Amino acid sequence: MQNKTLNHGDTETQRKKILRALASPWFVRLSLWLAPLLFLLIFFFQPLARIITLAFNTSAFTKTNSQLILSTLSFTFYQAILSTLLTFVLGLPSAVLFSRFNFHGKSLLRALTAVPFMLPTVVVASSFNALFGNHGLFSFLFPLSSDFTTSKTFYFLLILLAHIFYNTTIVIRLVGNALSRLDSKLEAAARSLGADSFHVWKNITLPLLRPSLLAAALLVFMFDFTSFGVILLLGGSNFSTLEVEIYLRVLKLPNLPLAALLSIVQLIFTLIFSILYTRTITQVTTQTAPRFSLARKPKTIRERIFVFTFYLLLITFFALPL
Repeated sequence: MQNKTLNHGDTETQRKKILRALASPWFVRLSLWLAPLLFLLIFFFQPLARIITLAFNTSAFTKTNSQLILSTLSFTFYQAILSTLLTFVLGLPSAVLFSRFNFHGKSLLRALTAVPFMLPTVVVASSFNALFGNHGLFSFLFPLSSDFTTSKTFYFLLILLAHIFYNTTIVIRLVGNALSRLDSKLEAAARSLGADSFHVWKNITLPLLRPSLLAAALLVFMFDFTSFGVILLLGGSNFSTLEVEIYLRVLKLPNLPLAALLSIVQLIFTLIFSILYTRTITQVTTQTAPRFSLARKPKTIRERIFVFTFYLLLITFFALPL
């Protein structure tokens, strides 16, 4: 009887020790870390390990696959660079428009430029087909006898337009906000020393905007580099970026080792661009003045022409597809 009482006492003591251990801070901390670690292990590291295993399969390293990877990578860079440059052609003057001038409907137009960034890819692809397709709104621009609307060049132009439509708002936000924060006294000092508008922009404004310009360029480039839906829906089988080729090699033309190798290539480049963007964006927050410079109404004829031209261009370019 006494032995049973002692055993029961030992069991109760052990139970209390276990409860105290479970209630201790280190165990609570470990439990909080355990759930995300298990999630990452199951849904991130395990698939990643599987991709790496497939990528380094000997069947993936063939001459044909190497040529395919190089051509796909070259086109991915080509369309991303071209799309980024064209996005800046529209985005940089638009950033100047919103940061330096006040005009009627400015807030509405600014909101309009942000809408495409939130639209599904299918909607954007359908809208450009509805504008420039065989039975689109502007199909009269292309004669029915012409083969241009069925050529690769035509679909490539649609892809570029869709990328500009998507990403112009990035340039407007990043560069426009940086431009608004620049100290206007620097421009005034340069003009008082005899500098004209071109030299003020070249020697004062542009160097100060370099971090925001680079950050916007890297972000736009990353979105264009990883473009999938726009190219697949507008270009079809005519064009293949890394993501489109991965999709084709998984579902349409099954070759998992090649798809895994393409995934590793894309992962490496995306990681490089992400690191560059992270390092660049930290410099954008440090500006010359902590206050926003005041936008003003256009005064000269040149300023009024500039505001009217880009006001009309932005409304046309963003409202028509919507």
